[in-house]
Amino acid sequence: MSLIAALPAAVFLPLFPLSALFVLLFCRVRDLSLRALAILLWPQIGLMLASFAAPSPALRIWALLTALLYAWRALSVQELDRWIAFIAVSAWSLLWVGWGARYDLAGMRLLGLEFSLSLLAPMLVNALLGRRVGVAYAGLNHGLPDVAPRLAGFLVVGVLAAVATPPFPSFFAVLGILHTAAPGMAVGICAVWLLWSWTALRLLEGFITRRWTLPRRIADLERATSMALALFFLVICVLALGLSNASLAAL
Repeated sequence: MSLIAALPAAVFLPLFPLSALFVLLFCRVRDLSLRALAILLWPQIGLMLASFAAPSPALRIWALLTALLYAWRALSVQELDRWIAFIAVSAWSLLWVGWGARYDLAGMRLLGLEFSLSLLAPMLVNALLGRRVGVAYAGLNHGLPDVAPRLAGFLVVGVLAAVATPPFPSFFAVLGILHTAAPGMAVGICAVWLLWSWTALRLLEGFITRRWTLPRRIADLERATSMALALFFLVICVLALGLSNASLAAL
């Protein structure tokens, strides 16, 4: 597939600079249900459009560079909204890299779904945090465990889910792509994965460290909400195991 022929797919399976459209829309839309729908459907539309021809080596390299660029950009982001959008673009770009003779469209859709499910976790926490403090900004809401320890705990777990930490679905998606990648591309994928972890540390440092200094205290998560979130994280972990088995079976 040439770069020109890939343009329609590159909007939904983001490649730089067309990737800017998803970031813009995601940060503009505030409704959680619309955001969740976009996270689930965006890469699936891209995969369907990209299925008309296999990506060329040049396209795979461009996709890897896009993944590296957005992982690097996420290092300087302190707003959770924008951080999720950057990690989503970086993760979905890797689907181009993993697309080869060993995965058919069904297998790639499973990998895309694994990335999307993991991104839902920080989105939920982001919505809960935004309702309490107005904006989920690390530099403003530092010392979160002092005033809302449950919310802070789920924030940590949600961010770890997005950066492909086991046992969340994106962890198995990255392993599945690494399994089929050439050695040179595998090094690049590992570099993207390392940058994700670095971004998570920097983001959480802004939320967790130091003391809460704002005069207004905020309400922590209610027990029922905490149990619902814990159940959600458990469900996506169970789904991760099922999806990883299905995607490996597609090899």
